[in-house]
Amino acid sequence: MTAPVNRNSIAFHRRMGFSILDSDCMVDGVPVVLGYDGVGEDRVIFTKDLDTLLVDW
Repeated sequence: MTAPVNRNSIAFHRRMGFSILDSDCMVDGVPVVLGYDGVGEDRVIFTKDLDTLLVDW
């Protein structure tokens, strides 16, 4: 997770294959979860499908 104003962190996580969790609220075109980290502390939440990380042994 990161703050919606932290564009570098958002870009980094996207490059690493993370997806942004959908939300009803958008800030500058980015879905955010309001109050995720406390009152007034909105966050962008990332997810990653771990199935794509499995190696076929």
